[in-house]
Amino acid sequence: MRYSGEITRYGCEVSKQKENALWHLYSGVADHFAYGNSHYRWHHSKGKQLLNQLYELYLKEEVVMAYTWEDFDRDYAKSHVHLLTPEERLIGLPVEERLKGLPLDEVFKHFGIPAEVFKEYLSEHQKPH
Repeated sequence: MRYSGEITRYGCEVSKQKENALWHLYSGVADHFAYGNSHYRWHHSKGKQLLNQLYELYLKEEVVMAYTWEDFDRDYAKSHVHLLTPEERLIGLPVEERLKGLPLDEVFKHFGIPAEVFKEYLSEHQKPH
């Protein structure tokens, strides 16, 4: 990869030339990113999808400097969770978390067991506080 530009006292000043398009994608400046996005010749469509998400953030002006890889991973997962199967969404989630928020009656009904049976069992086997 060639670089065209000049070294300044404060770092590198990358000129807007096609061979610098990739550098502009990572500049953190919205108009530079737009230039890079329109001039870089993509070799893999997945890379363009990833960087287009960053571009959308730049357009919304919601990018803050403290945005970390962990933030990106979380945001990416949230916006793509619909691509996972229900089984994939539950991987690593403890049973207690899976059932949290579900009414007992609904859980028992799902398994064809009257809720009264479990309520009676629980009342007989609960430890006193």
